[in-house]
Amino acid sequence: MKGRGLGCAIIVLSSLFITAGAQAGAWNKRDQEALLIAMTALSCFTCDRPDQKIERRAYSFYGEYGWSDALTLFGDVSWQRASGANDPAYTKRLNPSLKNLTSSHIGAQWQIRREGPWAVALAGQVALGGAQEGQDVFSPGEAAGSYGIKVLVGRSLGPKSYGEVQLGYVDAGDRTLRLDLTYGRILNDDWRIQVQSFSAVSLARERPGQPNFDAHRFQISMQRDLTKNRMFELGLVYAPATTFTTEERGLRLGVWRSF
Repeated sequence: MKGRGLGCAIIVLSSLFITAGAQAGAWNKRDQEALLIAMTALSCFTCDRPDQKIERRAYSFYGEYGWSDALTLFGDVSWQRASGANDPAYTKRLNPSLKNLTSSHIGAQWQIRREGPWAVALAGQVALGGAQEGQDVFSPGEAAGSYGIKVLVGRSLGPKSYGEVQLGYVDAGDRTLRLDLTYGRILNDDWRIQVQSFSAVSLARERPGQPNFDAHRFQISMQRDLTKNRMFELGLVYAPATTFTTEERGLRLGVWRSF
């Protein structure tokens, strides 16, 4: 297939992008189609407590390539840095593993069904690992060899909207169950809106110093077509505090490029 070598080089060499459900992923890329996404995000934790406020800047890249109509290859790489927003001394006291994080994964997705309004797919991914692998529970795979699998079910809800459910299992040192929900709607010729929720629940047996956790994140995004193959995204993120996580508020900016 013409162009396949270039597509594989993009996936293997760049290992691209991390996007939290930026698209109704149950619909695979067609043969030789590709998608690249560049994303940047700024968020804060414990935003209402100036003495403990933490700011995080993140940069991520994601890519998909249709090896065939039934098989899509994907990969991501991301980097983030956290710092105490108003107190340099607090920044020094932060866990060193939180100051500079890297995360990267590769995977494949098999289209089980794509008929009428329905799409069903099965995906698996493995973490490539690194010296300072990401600690975000929404980024499966926190050490080399950690893996995740998920089932994706999507349905068109008329000509202008769709919904999707993703149920996944992640083994990254502790076993985690993931549930991601997405609803998207086309507003007009240029604009669309997407509302999403992401949840992670620990399945591992609780141990001293390693309590079980649950975490949730909500996201609303506006997407605008720039050209036929380019799209801009602006999103707001909110994660409520739980027994494991602190409150997070954030802003996302991204550019999509399809081929």
